[in-house]
Amino acid sequence: MAYQAHISQIMLWNILPTGALTILWEGGKPTWIAMVLLLFFALSYYGGGWEHNIYKRKKRELEVLKRKLDSVG
Repeated sequence: MAYQAHISQIMLWNILPTGALTILWEGGKPTWIAMVLLLFFALSYYGGGWEHNIYKRKKRELEVLKRKLDSVG
């Protein structure tokens, strides 16, 4: 589960430069396309953060379970 949380965090941080490069790559595009792309990457970043929090919560639950099992056995 730790690898899943780590990969999720890396992917979350990769959204920012990918979005910036996509929006700024070609200066001649209409403003509405840039706004749509900005909205898309903002929603992707929000969704990625939500997903990352799910993985962090599952990781914490597994760590608590592991501590309980270690203390019993």
